[in-house]
Amino acid sequence: MTVSAEYQVMAAQDYLAITEQTLEVIAELTGFADGAHLSRVFKEGTGMAPSQFRRHSHPTDFPYSAD
Repeated sequence: MTVSAEYQVMAAQDYLAITEQTLEVIAELTGFADGAHLSRVFKEGTGMAPSQFRRHSHPTDFPYSAD
């Protein structure tokens, strides 16, 4: 995974943890071609699907997130 893709995945993690946005919207916000592309790169980089990450994350895991 490229450094750029790593940053995109980190940004997607934030959105998944603190918003209810769809994968398509998050993909657009983070520079992926579409939700499927985001999902593929996300799983490659984190070892889990975006939906799994969302279920297991909590907003308090991201102290710099908006309240």
